[in-house]
Amino acid sequence: MSRLKMLTPETMSPAQLKIHDEIVSGPRGKMTLPMNAWIRSPAFADAAQKLGAFVRYDCSLEPRHIELTILITVRQWVAQPAWYSHVQYAKKAGLDDAIVAAIAERKRPVFEKADEEALYNLCSELWETREASDETYNEAIKHFGEKGVMEIIGLSGYYTITGLTLKTFKVPMQEGVEPPLKD
Repeated sequence: MSRLKMLTPETMSPAQLKIHDEIVSGPRGKMTLPMNAWIRSPAFADAAQKLGAFVRYDCSLEPRHIELTILITVRQWVAQPAWYSHVQYAKKAGLDDAIVAAIAERKRPVFEKADEEALYNLCSELWETREASDETYNEAIKHFGEKGVMEIIGLSGYYTITGLTLKTFKVPMQEGVEPPLKD
């Protein structure tokens, strides 16, 4: 059970409504699940949704890289609603189903593409050791450059905020959907 009631445009303050309208008129086209919590602080919601719009829609990474980063991150948080949504986006972006399944099971995927493996190694190492070795960093730089590595970090940070929000406020799965992750 969610700890927050769903806000509607009719129940929002003018500041909340302004942010709501910006979100639904932007690339998302709707209020996503964590935004119901974020909009409790309109200034935070404004900054967070702008960062999210950039890392999802305007960064230099390919869609499969974006979705791989997101899945690695939301899996760390067991952010069920975000995982469910982004598995669908990952499939559309061309990420291999076996990679998605391995991440869901907390197993190392077998990669056919060196860029995906470099991204996975960077994100996984940061989660596991809280730093990136020179070898892992240099491999990521080789595939993504400094700009791309920064955008991977930004994506991971944004989806950490998302995961923390979903967990703290106990945001439930979409109606009629069972939680897909086992732990």
